[in-house]
Amino acid sequence: MQKENNNKGVFINYKICKLISTMRINIIIPAYNEEKNIGETLHSLINQSIPIHKIIIINDNSTDGTQKIIDSFTTKFSNIVSKELISSNKHLPGSKVINAFYKGFDLFLKSLKNCSLNN
Repeated sequence: MQKENNNKGVFINYKICKLISTMRINIIIPAYNEEKNIGETLHSLINQSIPIHKIIIINDNSTDGTQKIIDSFTTKFSNIVSKELISSNKHLPGSKVINAFYKGFDLFLKSLKNCSLNN
């Protein structure tokens, strides 16, 4: 009986680990009055097994303690950044989230200008 060669499986696992280690995961979070959820969300993200390169939070005119919680994370973790978006209090379902996302995406694109493709 011939022994099964496990070298192929080891090589594939190595390639997957190498790929994951070079990935730059960026997350954009639009937030409005998320005082009850934002802390747990950020805690979960910073404790992932695959490191997250950048977490961008766009706080869209929250009236609760959302920004205070965000600030407590941005002072501890350099990969978490926050931008406050001052929009109207007018109820605009969906479009406010999309606008906040685009603001975060603009910040992400600006951060890419500081990186080379070889890093």
